[in-house]
Amino acid sequence: MGTAHAEITVGFVTSQSGPGSSIGVLYDRGMKAALEYATSIGEEKIKLIQLDDGSDPSAASATRASSSRRTRSTC
Repeated sequence: MGTAHAEITVGFVTSQSGPGSSIGVLYDRGMKAALEYATSIGEEKIKLIQLDDGSDPSAASATRASSSRRTRSTC
C-alpha cells in the first residue's frame, strides 16, 4: 500500500490587468519561475494559484476572502 502525499497550495493575488499590471505581470513571472525551479518540497507537490485583482484593491480583498472559504488559507 502506498503512502498518501500532500499537496502544498500557494496562492497569490496580483494585478494582471489595469494600471498596476506592469508590476503584477513581473510578479507573476517570478512566481512561475520559482515553481519551475522547485515543483515540490520533499515528496509534497506544490500547486500555484494566481488570481487577478484588475488593479482594484477592493477586488483583491473580495477575491482573497472567497478563495479562503474554498480552501484552507494560512495568509
